[in-house]
Amino acid sequence: QDPLEGIHLSLSTTEPSRISQVQVSTIVFPETVNTSLRVIAPYGYEWGSDLMNDFRWFRPDCTEPWNEEDDDPCDPFADLDRNETNPAMASGAKNELVWEAVTFVGNVTYGFRHMSLLPWHSPRTSGNTFFFEIGFNEFDKEKRLKAVAIEAPMVATTTTTTTSSTTMSTTTTTESTTTTTTPTTTTTTTTTMPRELVCAAQFLNTTIGWAVRGTENHQSPSAGGMLMRTENSGTQWFQMTWATLGDEFSNTTQKLLAVYMVAPDFPRTWTGYTGRQQKRIIEVGWAVGAAGTILRYQEELGWQRWDSPTDKELAAIYFLSPELGWVVGENGTVFRTDDGGRTWLAQASGTSEYLHRVRFEDAAVGWIFGGQGTVLRTTDGGATW
Repeated sequence: QDPLEGIHLSLSTTEPSRISQVQVSTIVFPETVNTSLRVIAPYGYEWGSDLMNDFRWFRPDCTEPWNEEDDDPCDPFADLDRNETNPAMASGAKNELVWEAVTFVGNVTYGFRHMSLLPWHSPRTSGNTFFFEIGFNEFDKEKRLKAVAIEAPMVATTTTTTTSSTTMSTTTTTESTTTTTTPTTTTTTTTTMPRELVCAAQFLNTTIGWAVRGTENHQSPSAGGMLMRTENSGTQWFQMTWATLGDEFSNTTQKLLAVYMVAPDFPRTWTGYTGRQQKRIIEVGWAVGAAGTILRYQEELGWQRWDSPTDKELAAIYFLSPELGWVVGENGTVFRTDDGGRTWLAQASGTSEYLHRVRFEDAAVGWIFGGQGTVLRTTDGGATW
């Protein structure tokens, strides 16, 4: 009998970047076996680390009620120490659960539940499957009992349906009869933008754009503030929150509220070909958010954390050139840089309102817009407002 023949897998939710309960059933061994087990979730999934509280074995055929003060009557390992039967997190792999040694009793139906953080889209360059390996750490191939891949439900995406109609008329003069035919074409576009609050976006041309997501989630950087990039007019969005420099990641758990990419001034400099393939050169990019968060982007380095002059929430950033820029935020916060963000000079805005937007016409004339109808204007580069 194949112990994984009737295995079934389900998720409590498929909403992107949400915590979902993964339930696996039904595993049945024809006879008692001492073995090992490894479960690998699709790329981008992150198993919950609180195994003592979140992980549960159960018997799918058990319907007995459970008083949580007592042992779970549906736990097939109820008489054993949970430290012996719970899995461990694989070192360096957040999507792997491993049991180095576990005993399954013959003809008992096993299942388990555990929490996992879902990615904000299903894998595109690897299989969207959960992989189960029984006897994965055995050197003797005869003891490597079984391996199976189970297709995972697709992580939900935002789907937009567009309907267009064309009317054609045919007139027969003899009978004075008019026949109208209306063919309808329906186009469905799947947009892989996370279903969370998107606070700002900037497009460099008709196809290439950036956006920031403002969700604050302290469980995982990949579910917190997120930067996204599209190269096909928003049909697909790719996560760009971090870059790797050695072993250091420049990701953030803070919510992000604004993004601004600095490109050469007009006449624009382009690379590549004309039409959809043209690509605007980015000299530097910025993203800002909660707790004074500042991220800086360069093509060769990706996104990096950047020293911030404040712990106030920053809501908008604008640069006239790679060197000259301003950032604004809560409590009337305004800062100016003349050296590409290496140093920031505080400017007195004269207000304690939350400042949402900043724009400059040139190095002298600029505008800030904020709460309660606040409008600020400067003609001296922000020295006075």
